[in-house]
Order: sequence, then C-alpha cells, then structure tokens
Amino acid sequence: MGPKHGPARGVAVFRSVGSKNYKVVDGVALQWDSLRSWALEHGLDLRDDVSSLEALDSRLNEWYRDDSHFEKVNLPVDVGAFLGQLIVTNREGARWVVWPNAHPVVRLPSGRDLDVTAIAGERILHHTSSLQSTFAEVMVE
Repeated sequence: MGPKHGPARGVAVFRSVGSKNYKVVDGVALQWDSLRSWALEHGLDLRDDVSSLEALDSRLNEWYRDDSHFEKVNLPVDVGAFLGQLIVTNREGARWVVWPNAHPVVRLPSGRDLDVTAIAGERILHHTSSLQSTFAEVMVE
C-alpha cells in the first residue's frame, strides 16, 4: 500500500471557529493559524510571501529544539500547509488535491503531486533542502 492509500501521515485537518488562515480542499480544511501565532510569539510576522518562507526556514532548527512547540504547533504539518499555499498562490496551474487517504498534497501543472507535509518534515527532522529551494524548483517546473 503506497502513501496515497494508507493512513494520512501526521496531518490534522481541522479549523477553529472564526479561523481565517485556512484553505478548504475537497472538504478538508488546512490551517496554519497556530504556525502564525507561534511565529509571532518568536518575533516573526509570517506573511504570504517568499521572504517569510525564507525567514521561517532560517528559524526551523532553533524552533524544533524548543520542546514547547509540541504543545502549540505541529511544525511539519503547519509548515507544509504554509509552503503548499505559497506554491498554489504563486505557481500558475498548481492546486491542492486530496489523496484517497485524505492526505492533502499540491498537484503541479506537470501532474506531479508534491507532498508538502513530507517535504517540511524532512527539512525539519533531517535538515534536507531548504523550503525556499523547494519553492524555487517548483516555480520553474
């Protein structure tokens, strides 16, 4: 069973009443309110632009080492949703889709599905490619 059909990996899809920072995809709500709040508490006002993505990326290692984030934000999921929304907003033809297991991904114009949650998780846990390099790569694909 592949990633499209097994259980959705680490994705909580819900929203709070009155939440404005979310996107509904096939009945699934992606939100990043908790990420924005966490970032603001740590001196970063996240906006929907690439410079915010760069600033966020530069602080992820430090934030992940702070154990208090586990109580307030799910960094891989929320960062993935933030990255995905930036891609969908800025890459013509990119859109959110939901796999059969209810896992949201970004479908690029080429038809390739980009699992932004997995990308964010790899970046945070294994220090792989920067978020802005992923963003830049899909802008030219």
